[in-house]
Amino acid sequence: MTIIDYFSSLSDNPYFGAGFGLFGLGASAAILRKGYQASLVLLRRHYMITLEVPCRDKSYQWLLQWMTEKGARQTQHLSVETSFEQKENGHIKTKYDFIPSVGTHFFKYRSTWIRVERTREQHTLDLHMGVPWETVTLTAFGKNKAIYFNILEEGYLLHGPPGCGKSSYITALAGELGFSISVLNLSERGLSDDRLNHLLSIAPQQTIILLEDIDAAFVSREDTPQQKAAYEGLNRVTFSGLLNCLDGVASTEARIVFMTTNYLERLDPALIRPGRVDLKEYIGYCSPYQMKQMFLRFYPGENSENQGEMFAKTVKSFNMNVSPAQIQGFFMFYKHEHPEVVLKNCSKIWEL
Repeated sequence: MTIIDYFSSLSDNPYFGAGFGLFGLGASAAILRKGYQASLVLLRRHYMITLEVPCRDKSYQWLLQWMTEKGARQTQHLSVETSFEQKENGHIKTKYDFIPSVGTHFFKYRSTWIRVERTREQHTLDLHMGVPWETVTLTAFGKNKAIYFNILEEGYLLHGPPGCGKSSYITALAGELGFSISVLNLSERGLSDDRLNHLLSIAPQQTIILLEDIDAAFVSREDTPQQKAAYEGLNRVTFSGLLNCLDGVASTEARIVFMTTNYLERLDPALIRPGRVDLKEYIGYCSPYQMKQMFLRFYPGENSENQGEMFAKTVKSFNMNVSPAQIQGFFMFYKHEHPEVVLKNCSKIWEL
């Protein structure tokens, strides 16, 4: 028997064929598994960015708060977190938050999908907090670390015409969150960089720090020297000093910084760049829906629904912008009149 005949006989043997096939399948599976593992390592190393936050780190609570606001609406697996807050007058407020439970969740932040894995070590305790050791790991595609800075640092800028509710919005938000408000006037005479930094550092926790009309304190560096000199003469706070203070206050705990302006285009780009101001919200003139809702608040009754729609359509027909402050002042002027009288005098909104 020749060698060729020998191998031919082996190939005809069903046991040999089955064994060779199984060996081939096993080898192929092993190669694919190794290739898959190597591809995952390569992908995570070069094309993904990961952030690990342990429970002992101060930013852990901020991250849980972000998960509560962004993620609790996108997942069905939740756990409850109860917190107690004691006010200065001794009153204790109980607050319940639903946060994503231990496990893996996927959230979308600014068009980027983030994998959030919350793990808990049952046999390891955090001696500082007396609770099981926890870690939250965030994973996203790309190499841009700024996405995590934006999550951990919050600053807000409200801009829009006067009288449209920028300050009122902050007051309502403070009431909803149970925060106090600290108003800081940058145009105050005698205010220096050191004193500004001191005031921001001693601001109490659970506080909204409000910098109103930021455009009145500083103008863009692109403006003329005469304009800059006029504004710089108001106080001793420098533009660079303000930027340094904002960068420092962004890392403080349980404080939210708000700035308001009527003229967004007057602000220096360095002041409102991402990282210092991550959310710019335009609060503009009244929409028909808002006009109707304000009418219903001031003049409730059986026909208020139809009258509210008629009021909104009438005001809109003048093709003139109207602020909530103007409408409120108009309603206060006619607060003792019948709604029909209000509807007949809509043109006087801009006269009061």
